[in-house]
Amino acid sequence: MIRLLALISGLLGAGTLSQFPEFSQQYYQRLSGAVDELRPIALTVDLTARAQGMTRSEALAQLQGNETADTLRDSLATSVRRYDRLSAAEARL
Repeated sequence: MIRLLALISGLLGAGTLSQFPEFSQQYYQRLSGAVDELRPIALTVDLTARAQGMTRSEALAQLQGNETADTLRDSLATSVRRYDRLSAAEARL
């Protein structure tokens, strides 16, 4: 009985682990695609800030005053934070 349980467990474990390489490859491709999509946004914010002699955070803070500017600032800040987070995850992989 113990041998049968060990055999079944081993087969289930092998089947599960055999899918890991494909899963990790697909995850990496999806992550890379998201980083590539967000890179131009982050670079635009960084270059614009640098041209004004500001940091990224300072430039985003300057975008305020009316509803449109506030919405744009929030959208850009969210995109830049997501880019930073996904770039760091991609580098770790």
